[in-house]
Amino acid sequence: MKLLRVVKKINKEKLVREFDRAINDKTFLFLILEIEAEGIREFIVIPRESFVEKLSFYKRSYTYELVHVMNKDVFIRSFAAVKDVTRLMFI
Repeated sequence: MKLLRVVKKINKEKLVREFDRAINDKTFLFLILEIEAEGIREFIVIPRESFVEKLSFYKRSYTYELVHVMNKDVFIRSFAAVKDVTRLMFI
């Protein structure tokens, strides 16, 4: 079973669509964002109950190209809506 569908060619429009898809499909329990922050790779796991608030945050805090508005060295590299989280997803 494939749990993770990573969006490779990304922009804010695709991020919003992925959030909307996860919000409307109750089987998605998490959204995972891969962030690069000044050369450091990190993952943010957002639980279902925070989807709406985090979508609002990303809309106002990132450009169309998903670069943080206050720090050009912070950007979203990839994202995915998932139904479950396992340790293997982050290798």
